[in-house]
Amino acid sequence: MKEEPLINKLLKWKGENSRIERILWIDEGNLIAFCIDIAMDKGFPRKFKISDIKDNIKRGELEIHTEDPYGKIVQDTELSEKEITIRNQRWGVVQFVLSRISEPDIFLKKKRGPIIVEATEKYLISVPTVYKYLRRYWQRGRYPNALISKYPKFRRQK
Repeated sequence: MKEEPLINKLLKWKGENSRIERILWIDEGNLIAFCIDIAMDKGFPRKFKISDIKDNIKRGELEIHTEDPYGKIVQDTELSEKEITIRNQRWGVVQFVLSRISEPDIFLKKKRGPIIVEATEKYLISVPTVYKYLRRYWQRGRYPNALISKYPKFRRQK
């Protein structure tokens, strides 16, 4: 039986530090993972040892979370022209950054920093804005519609 890939899966931490993190990357040796808290407004992916994740699961402090709050697939037909335009502009910034630095280097501040500055100069936006786009992309499932301003979970019904 083939093991299901864990990339993009959610981990739910229990107890005092309850939070949900998305697995962004796991090395080929299955030793290190980078994860991001899906609810934080600031901050970056964090590095974890796979052995620590497994130990926390065994102790019942961590579980694979199956309910993804960003799991709804949004079709372009559900979006206004303005939402599509904004999403495409943001996706252009994210694609630019992703095309210039690979994983896991993108998760490391010292390696990521110069590329972020390059993006600010190319797109005439601030460093915090580039990071906000990257964070949303990572937190919401790593696809272009993750960059919609008001993600479906938060959208008001008409």
